Amino acid sequence: MIECPVCNKKRTNVLCDCGYQFTKKEIVEEKLIRNWINESSIHWFEKCNRINKVHEIQFQKHGKKTSTSPTASGWSKTDTSKLLKLAKSTVAITLDLYKEITNYPNLQKCRTKSMALNQLKNIRDGYNRDSSFETEEKLHTYLKLHWKETLIAKDWIYETDKCKTQIGEIDFFARHKTENKFLVIELKKEQSSDQAVGQILRYMGYIKHEESNLETKIEGMIISNTFDDYILYASVCVPALKLYKYTYDGKKFQIEEINIDHELNKNQINKMSTEERKTFKIKIENMLTMI
Repeated sequence: MIECPVCNKKRTNVLCDCGYQFTKKEIVEEKLIRNWINESSIHWFEKCNRINKVHEIQFQKHGKKTSTSPTASGWSKTDTSKLLKLAKSTVAITLDLYKEITNYPNLQKCRTKSMALNQLKNIRDGYNRDSSFETEEKLHTYLKLHWKETLIAKDWIYETDKCKTQIGEIDFFARHKTENKFLVIELKKEQSSDQAVGQILRYMGYIKHEESNLETKIEGMIISNTFDDYILYASVCVPALKLYKYTYDGKKFQIEEINIDHELNKNQINKMSTEERKTFKIKIENMLTMI
């Protein structure tokens, strides 16, 4: 029995179930390799690992492609995207992320690939792990002690924290200084985007239901050091929900409301491959010359 270098399973046949052929030492069956890549039960990191394996196996077999000509020999990321029927940008981003995970192993702990990409962006922008609190509890403690020093205190008066309700515990609860409004704050560190949005909407609904004055407005605020597309899109349809991004270097704490449209556009640009960014840049430059 021979162990397949792609899926690591031992086989007696010339052709492995993943599409790798032992005699040719390359992947020859497109349908089989796509099925293996797209198994629904695997973790996002394992999918990144599989895409990387496919690229490496084919690269070792064919060598580096030195020309963009369709008939040129060699292998490139474009060839991997065609083989797996994935977008070029998806393959480029995945291979880049997989490479960076060897430098920053903690990225594997992210719940989704999107969250890992956002964390990687923060690292590249200079926001290392010291730019955020290691735990939600530490962020909570800091905000409680330094509430009056934050941007939030400009409009909101601290009422209570760790407020227990029938449906869960509210991180912070505040009252507006001049208007008939209450604020529910949810700190996001470990939970997924869906959990964070679902939680705060439940708390907002609960407070609204319990409040005797029907004119009282309830607003929500999620505080985190990073936001992925899932939470950005969710907030688009909930005007009463604001997203606040913070940075902390151990000494200086900064917090500001994010521009949803700006963040979404920025995230889309960050997901582009190098070639797509160049094309995008040229389009922008051409548009500017027409103004």
